[in-house]
Amino acid sequence: MLCLSTPFIRTATHSFNLEGFGLEQPVGHVDYYPNGGENQPGCSKELGQHWFNLITGGIGALTDGVACSHMLVLDLFTESINSNCNFRAQPCSRRADFQAGRCNTCGAGCANMGYSSNGQQPRNGTYYLSTNGKSPYCKG
Repeated sequence: MLCLSTPFIRTATHSFNLEGFGLEQPVGHVDYYPNGGENQPGCSKELGQHWFNLITGGIGALTDGVACSHMLVLDLFTESINSNCNFRAQPCSRRADFQAGRCNTCGAGCANMGYSSNGQQPRNGTYYLSTNGKSPYCKG
């Protein structure tokens, strides 16, 4: 059973297709959506390429192709532990607002995603942030 008071980091919110494995709807008290929660930079977005890699590379190709966005959460959280950079996230209620640039002000409402959220975690909310397409991912 998932503890809903644990922050959720959502990197692959495409439901029921080969581009993602997650739910788009917030499910925790705090949900973080790096890069809008889908189509992570550095991951291929071409479905045909995913199929080709899976057929030619076997099941191991899942992590490099189809599951790239899904697995990125491990790299993001690991970097949040090993880096002094804070993954600063802005409160925003909708992906469309984040993508349109309507959620790029912090004020006192921003939160750090990952390990540094410990101790300063907001009570609840939906937060969005941008990352780089490769390590170092944190933009600060």
